[in-house]
Amino acid sequence: MFEAIKRKFEKLPVYKNENGYDYFVYPYKGIIPIDIEEVRYLAETMYSKMPKDIDLIFTVETDGIFTALPLALLSGKPFVAARTFNYKMTDLFQFTQETGYQKRELFFSFDLTKIKKIVIVDCILSTGGTLSAATNLFRKLGVEVVGIYVVANKLNYSNTEFLDQIKDKLFSFFDVEIVSGSLVVNRSKYYR
Repeated sequence: MFEAIKRKFEKLPVYKNENGYDYFVYPYKGIIPIDIEEVRYLAETMYSKMPKDIDLIFTVETDGIFTALPLALLSGKPFVAARTFNYKMTDLFQFTQETGYQKRELFFSFDLTKIKKIVIVDCILSTGGTLSAATNLFRKLGVEVVGIYVVANKLNYSNTEFLDQIKDKLFSFFDVEIVSGSLVVNRSKYYR
């Protein structure tokens, strides 16, 4: 299954957005039909690598949800997806996501007395803006991030300083790089 997903990534459309950011269409975004067996494989592999003594699986809307939810179902752990809409809930937490192509406020809520260890699941690690903001907030809240799980580590915009900070917690299936309008895909050095 790993090789089949790798071949799928190699064929993905690549484009530049209005900010000149090199982008590719993530295949588990929900814009095109999602292959459930591939998502099952991704979730089962992440689950096999994940510490079992966590309290919560955390992700960010919307792309991370399609991997985080199957992982939550496998593990029996609750999950939270940070959203752009402030629902005026109690115990509301907020952070600013700043990526290579957007900046937005994200909101989520949980009982801080019950959540001490979490894993973060996301689709792509690129600039590190999303993961950096989330891990900084969790550190301030006294919540330990014990693992970070992504499908693809995009090399074009890597923040090497941030990668050095999280490298012992990071799991990724693929290292991807956009070269001359195409994706070059390899097994990630964080696949362990």
